[in-house]
Amino acid sequence: MEFLFYPGSWSNRPGSKWIRIEGRLKQVDSGSFGHVWGVKRNKKVYCRAGISWKKKQGTRWRQVRGQKLKYVSSGQFGPWAVNEHNKIFFRIGVSRQNPAGTNFILAISKYKMFL
Repeated sequence: MEFLFYPGSWSNRPGSKWIRIEGRLKQVDSGSFGHVWGVKRNKKVYCRAGISWKKKQGTRWRQVRGQKLKYVSSGQFGPWAVNEHNKIFFRIGVSRQNPAGTNFILAISKYKMFL
């Protein structure tokens, strides 16, 4: 899947052009504070590193170790994710300085999807 980033969307001002972002992810979600997370077909998880005011599209995808996931959602306080057994996890320790956070903790074990 191809991903495009529009710089004007960051501040609601018109940007100059769409920027192509490399990566072969099947699903991507962006949240507040420049947090962007995605999942590949092999269920490996990635976060976008190097996002700043000067480099809004970031610099690279960084693999996040620990869980094989099928879906990730970038929430205000960190990403929520669903694994292949439909258990829901929350990633702790996510910050601007450490976009990958520290580890996933089991949050809910009975639901398949959340919005």
